[in-house]
This record gives sequence, C-alpha cells and structure tokens, in this order.
Amino acid sequence: MHPLTPTELGNKFDLEAALDTGTIPLIRVASERRQVLVSYVRLYLREEVRAEGSVRNLPGIARVLPNAAPYHDQSVCLDLLARR
Repeated sequence: MHPLTPTELGNKFDLEAALDTGTIPLIRVASERRQVLVSYVRLYLREEVRAEGSVRNLPGIARVLPNAAPYHDQSVCLDLLARR
C-alpha cells in the first residue's frame, strides 16, 4: 500500500500528521493512528521481511529500527548505530 502524496490529499494534507504517522490510507483514516501504525509495522516486519528471507534475525532488526528511524534521511556510520 503506497502513501498518499500532498497533491492527492489537497487541502486535507496536514504536515504534522504526515510526519507523525505518515499518509498510508489505512493509517490516515484510523481513529487510533498510532496503534494502527504499530500494527502495520509489525505486520510488515513479520510478513514481508521474513517472507523475503532477507533477514535472519528479525528480533534484532526490530530492536534496531527505533534507533535507525531518526536517521532515515542522513548518512549513518553503521558501526555507531550497531553499538546502540
């Protein structure tokens, strides 16, 4: 499921909400956006990443995500991130 763009949302686009919980339609229309987002991420990790077989240590990746997320638009020294 792809997120909606500001153009698609038009006057309904809320930058603060988009930065907080994103613009995936399923999450956007939910009354409890945070809960739905957490469930969506858990489902994604379980179904997509595990199914692709690209990650052998899913719990380890799940522990790294909260530390890696703030750096999604930056160059990161993976050595430092791994030590966290």
